[in-house]
Amino acid sequence: MRPSVPGAPVAGVRGRCRHGSLRDCSAHLVRWLIAFAITLLAAGSRQPAAGSPHASKPSVVFGGDSITVLATPEIHQLLDPSYDVEVLAVIGIRINQSLPALESALRLHPYAVVENLGTNDALQGGSHPDWVSGWDKLIRITKAHHVLS
Repeated sequence: MRPSVPGAPVAGVRGRCRHGSLRDCSAHLVRWLIAFAITLLAAGSRQPAAGSPHASKPSVVFGGDSITVLATPEIHQLLDPSYDVEVLAVIGIRINQSLPALESALRLHPYAVVENLGTNDALQGGSHPDWVSGWDKLIRITKAHHVLS
């Protein structure tokens, strides 16, 4: 199977991809998503106000679950020191549990926000039947603030 976007990673069989181990593949996916998100959001994002503590470099906020936690070193390696990076990721978190941190981060008007959630909602869907309302709220919040989910 070929990726629909050139350079996007493709998962293979038995936890491997064409980039090596599953961890290597996820690191490549994170790098690709970061580049895509920042490119997509750069034109329409707000810049920090002059005189604010982050006026010298734009802030990028990452929200997510264990995938984002594991990718945190790669995120910092790719974006530091050009961006003020904040990772708000928690292992095992569901969408509804992450919304307060997302809403708080959006009040600071970051240059870009990348949300990587849904895995735990899918895994816990049978025992957590109210996942739809969390998903709907995430969509409303991200649409209002031009966030890449």
